[in-house]
Amino acid sequence: MAPMHSWLDRKIGKASYALHGGGGHGGRDRIALYFRCPHDASAFAEAFPGLKVADGTILPGYYSP
Repeated sequence: MAPMHSWLDRKIGKASYALHGGGGHGGRDRIALYFRCPHDASAFAEAFPGLKVADGTILPGYYSP
């Protein structure tokens, strides 16, 4: 987590993101990240490609309107 916090503070700035604990499931920790703009979210995803997005879209019951 320390490298992510450091990157976020340096590249995005504390006023442009929010990070909240998301608990754990199946032996994996979760966090929730909120960004003010999609560009910042994309830059974060590129900087940390090993992270998985847990947005629920891969669940069998997911339906996109």
